[in-house]
Amino acid sequence: MSTTAGADASVGHDIGWLDFAKGFAMFWIIWDHINWAIFGAFPISDPTNDWPPVAERISQLQPLVGHGIWNGPLTLFHWIGGLGGEGVQLFLIASGFGLTWSLLRHADTKPDWRGYYIRRFWRIYPMWWVAHFVMLALGIIGAHGFAVDPTRPGVWASALGLRVGGQQMYVFAASWWFVGMIIQFYAVFPVFYWIFKRWGWQRFLAILLPVGIIVRALGLWAFDAPLAGMHYLDAWAHGAIFLSRLPEFVLGMALAGAMRQDPIRVQRLLSARWLLVGAVLMYLPALGLSLMVVGNAVSSVLVALCNLILVRAMAVAAERWLPSLASAMRWCAVHSLSLCLVNSVAINLMIRRGTLPDLPQMLGVVAAIIVAALALEWLTRTGTRLATSHIPFAHRSPSSGH
Repeated sequence: MSTTAGADASVGHDIGWLDFAKGFAMFWIIWDHINWAIFGAFPISDPTNDWPPVAERISQLQPLVGHGIWNGPLTLFHWIGGLGGEGVQLFLIASGFGLTWSLLRHADTKPDWRGYYIRRFWRIYPMWWVAHFVMLALGIIGAHGFAVDPTRPGVWASALGLRVGGQQMYVFAASWWFVGMIIQFYAVFPVFYWIFKRWGWQRFLAILLPVGIIVRALGLWAFDAPLAGMHYLDAWAHGAIFLSRLPEFVLGMALAGAMRQDPIRVQRLLSARWLLVGAVLMYLPALGLSLMVVGNAVSSVLVALCNLILVRAMAVAAERWLPSLASAMRWCAVHSLSLCLVNSVAINLMIRRGTLPDLPQMLGVVAAIIVAALALEWLTRTGTRLATSHIPFAHRSPSSGH
């Protein structure tokens, strides 16, 4: 019997940190892309088949030199931004939590899965298709850096949201692989929610979390050793197939179940000072595990937990002391899909690979990302309104977020 029924979800707790976490995750991912354009691949990241030896990657973490008084700030920018791939982990936890929480709030009614899929379709695919059209159009008119061969099978598979191939996942724009993974999680969520309700959140977590870790570890081992010739390690580690990122999603779903059952107790636990200190102390050892290919399977879960605890504390502090920061993160959460689709394109166009932009250039990049995201949303709203003006039963979602 499910153990998720319990205290009224409206009593004794606050999940305002959820939107902050989603927004911060997207902000961190964009920071990672900027960092990558300037400094190249970060040595602590998802493994690839051409990963240098551990000692060489550790040596690449030395503080930056040659920038005078800016050595320290730039080193921090490089280190924190280089870890921005962990924003994906944070976003998956928040997504698993949010999807599960919205259903648990109406636990007495049977889920409307048809309506669920319709809402997800209108939330993602119109903007997804507009982005594909814009990129193809820019390539046709000869805009620099936008050349995409429309005859490649991967182009049309991408339009369907299928980006599971090693090279296919980066077609059009590198950051778009993330949307392909999210689409997969949306597609399979009803199955996992059925298991969640049947088992209860404790059993769900106790079984599926280790299973997810083992599946990820087996894939990392296989694509690093016996199947290295497929050059699929990078794709598997990132999440081209959703199973390799299942642990983070399971964590989010289980947290929603725990909070639904005993919101006050869970909030007190997440706010406990000893837990915050533990997350800080655990962070570096957890990152150390990620230096080993198979160790990355355990590291991803430990780091995800640390990030969840730390970012939640950051959200609480921001609401109290820096409300403008909290508002900015919520804005990023609302516009996460459009930001995901435009950021790497703008960065690649405006930052020459391996060069350090000055402050005005950096602000210009940020402004371009924001303007491009809003423009993409406007194009999508306008196109959707025109395309569905004669379809009275069309379900459109006003939100651009995931």
